[in-house]
Amino acid sequence: MRSLVIVILSLLVTIGGFMFRGINKPVEGKNPQSIADSNNVFAFSLYKRIADSVGKNIVFSPLSVSSALALTYEGAKGETSYQICKVMHFTADKDAFKANFRSLIEKIEKDTTDTNRAIQFNMANSVWVAGGIKMLSSYTDLIKMYYDAKASNMKLSSPSAIESTRKEINTWVGEKTHGKIDNMIGPGGLDASAKLVLINAMYFDARWANTFPEALTKKNIFYANGADSETVDFMNGTYKLMYYQDSDMEAVDLPYYMNKLSMIVFLPRKMDGVHNMEKILDYNNYANITEKLIQEKSMAKVVMSLPKFRISESLSLADVLVKMGMPIAFTSMADFTGMTNDGLHISIVDHKTYIDVSEKGTEAAAATKVQMRITSARPTPMKPIYFIANHPFIFVIRDNVTGCILFMGRISNPLKA
Repeated sequence: MRSLVIVILSLLVTIGGFMFRGINKPVEGKNPQSIADSNNVFAFSLYKRIADSVGKNIVFSPLSVSSALALTYEGAKGETSYQICKVMHFTADKDAFKANFRSLIEKIEKDTTDTNRAIQFNMANSVWVAGGIKMLSSYTDLIKMYYDAKASNMKLSSPSAIESTRKEINTWVGEKTHGKIDNMIGPGGLDASAKLVLINAMYFDARWANTFPEALTKKNIFYANGADSETVDFMNGTYKLMYYQDSDMEAVDLPYYMNKLSMIVFLPRKMDGVHNMEKILDYNNYANITEKLIQEKSMAKVVMSLPKFRISESLSLADVLVKMGMPIAFTSMADFTGMTNDGLHISIVDHKTYIDVSEKGTEAAAATKVQMRITSARPTPMKPIYFIANHPFIFVIRDNVTGCILFMGRISNPLKA
């Protein structure tokens, strides 16, 4: 049984909007919301699986993982297909699934495309095939049409050929992530057993709707792990924002340029309360909170203090996915005859994410637009609410039109890369 390697890359830089390249034909009359919803359910399922390391920063892109696993799902059959479908919360009707998936990406692109380039998003898929593996044309045609996935040959006949292929793949990844992830496959990370490598790469760069003035950035104490004190740079500002609170947590919605995307920060009431909050904040609770956030009455004057952070995360997801309920895909019993008749199973699922959150934001036009949106919220002055994120918190970056979660994470210590 030959191995299939899945490599998933996500790059988030100063977080923001969406531009998707490569899909040419619009999809009419589809249901992209079904894909957004399944992606969000999977996001919380995956988060809970990888959040066990106490004190560790977390960042990942559920959309990137879903995109890569969608490529395998399209080629899976029988019980293999069923298990991937169940774990990823995909739909069993593959004709509807691929059309809806493509439609979701197109919808996000349409809703958030920015001609001023204050928002930039690139998403790319590639398939790397070793010599001797014959891919079915029906599969390669399908992934090209619906996922814009390019197929390339891998040369693995000798150590020098393997090294050359490794560098070629890393060069492709570096180009798609604008140099932020330039060594996806390290030395020794590729060998002759890797007959098929599937890669999804994302690059994401945008500006805040309301800038955090750099002059207001000050050093202050962050209580890492809810206890240990670290001196970090905090971004500061006072804005009218959508705000939520209950007895366990508070949350604030920080919009990005054009207000089509947001970062939602979930801050526990207690300094050491992030792990208890994780038990409460499941998908249903998240959906309830975000529904309340979008109500006009949730608008508040918020004195905001948020730490700057830059994190690079590498996750090996094979064991996680097995435990979540898709073990067959990783064994000799795997059925990927929808992509090739040469027996394949998944051996590696690697996910790398880079995130950089700083003061950068748009200037007058976008800030004015936000002010216009909130002008009628309340006719009388608001009493300010202080949102001081000086202890571990959870964040979600989502498309506000579809609700699709693009990135999700936990900051336990802003100084830990």
